[in-house]
Amino acid sequence: AISRGYHSFAIAMPADFTIGKLQPLTEFEDLVRDAMIGFGFEEAFCNVLTSLEQLQQRMGIGVGQQGAPPFHGGQVVRIGNIMNRNYACLRDWILPSLLEIAAHSLGASYPHRLFEVGEVAVYDPSQNIGSRTESRVGAVIASDEATFDSAQSVVYALLASLKIPFRVQPWAHPSFIEGRVGLILDSRGAPLGFLGELSPQVLTAWGVRTPIAAFELGLHALYELDRMV
Repeated sequence: AISRGYHSFAIAMPADFTIGKLQPLTEFEDLVRDAMIGFGFEEAFCNVLTSLEQLQQRMGIGVGQQGAPPFHGGQVVRIGNIMNRNYACLRDWILPSLLEIAAHSLGASYPHRLFEVGEVAVYDPSQNIGSRTESRVGAVIASDEATFDSAQSVVYALLASLKIPFRVQPWAHPSFIEGRVGLILDSRGAPLGFLGELSPQVLTAWGVRTPIAAFELGLHALYELDRMV
């Protein structure tokens, strides 16, 4: 409108009366936020722009590794003509953002229970722009007593509150300790997310000295299941 000039548009009254409201997915995200706060977590608001070092190298994902498809670890969406390499690409999962907070909070009293509901950009050549935007919830528990069960108990409580049936099966993920990581599946066997204990190598890369249990779930999939309940 500015480029064309406001004078070029004819004056017209609106033909329909509409009332604005939140998107159903946004309302579902708020429901998940309320549940996580009720479980004793503090909400974080992280930057979607980040670096490849934080997304992969510090998370134990080497060059050429695929990470954990379909959740992350493939090609990333890069920013052209970057001014700062710390903001060179879009994140494709949330946990690195939460670990950055944990790395800057070493002086705060433990335990740390952090979560974020936010967007990620996952590489997908089938999409017009080469990636798809997904809504995720990720959480970390940093404590001397943090274990696989620490994360699993929160996942069970969250999905039970949403009345979504699921199961957890053994899995492998380069960021987590072998044998202490699981894939979260719905009743049909479709992946919903993952959880586990972060490996000592990942903690060292971030400069964190406390064990961390974490999980991440795709909210688009959970929302569709919630509508079916």
